[in-house]
Parts: sequence; C-alpha cells; structure tokens
Amino acid sequence: NGNLLIPRDGTGSFGGSDSGFKTWGDPTGNNEYSEIDIKDLKSERTGSIYIHIQGLHLNGVGDYTINQSNGYTSIDGFFHTYIHCRVFNENTNSYQYYRSSENSGIIKILKYEFIPGIRRIVSGTFSCVVINSTNPNDIIEIKDGRFDFNSATLSNVSFP
Repeated sequence: NGNLLIPRDGTGSFGGSDSGFKTWGDPTGNNEYSEIDIKDLKSERTGSIYIHIQGLHLNGVGDYTINQSNGYTSIDGFFHTYIHCRVFNENTNSYQYYRSSENSGIIKILKYEFIPGIRRIVSGTFSCVVINSTNPNDIIEIKDGRFDFNSATLSNVSFP
C-alpha cells in the first residue's frame, strides 16, 4: 500500500545479528521448494514478507502462480507457491498478518542458475494481493516486488 520493504539486519539476541534476508529450501535435499524470508529488523515498525516457491529447482525460469498461504513455512506450509507477511497496521496500532489466497498474484523467475555445493542464483519479480488473517476486508496490494541473490555470497552481505 505504497510502503517499501527493504531488508535490514537487526541487532540480534544471542551474540550475532539477525539477517534481513535469508533463503533456504527443502530440508529433504530434493529441492522441491525454495523459500525467501525478507525482514526489516531496524525500523520502529518492522515488517516482513515470506515467499515460498514450489518447484523452482524443477521448473527454473518462468511464471509461478501465487496461491493460498496457511501462514506457516517449510514443511508446515502448503506444497504450492504462496506469500505471507507481517505488517504494522496504523489503524489498529498493532501488527497484523496477511496471507495470499488462491490465484492472488504471480512470481516471475527471470534467472535461475544452480550449481550444487557452489551457488544458486535467483532473480525474480512478484506482485500479489494479501488478505488480513483476522479481517478479510483488510487487503494489501504488493506491487513491483523484486529479488536478486546468489546463495554463495548471501551470508557475507550486510543489510544495514
């Protein structure tokens, strides 16, 4: 709704910083899905967006329809592509959770390069509508979302 979310590292709670941008995938090693976790951990009113892409390794470059999110991640989430986010809502003066619904947007993977044990480069754009988990009349339109990362160098990147 007109607000920009940029990954920003936090101060950490156990001897290190909390990363504003993380990515991981299927813990079974089958590469059935990939996940991107973007957080602003420095602003007074932090925000986050979580992107689950089903079949990225199998299908690579192309369009992925965004479907229903149950608000969970990894093996607890659904086995299709979805988005959910946490946003501070000025009207309620509280954090609210928003989830994608069936056919609510699209992720376009523009580049996918995977070399096992060496690197995984992913570039893409996304747009969708997410619905407040407790108030279905409260929706947010996400426009012009973008990500570019190389998993081999991501852990060395600082998001100030």
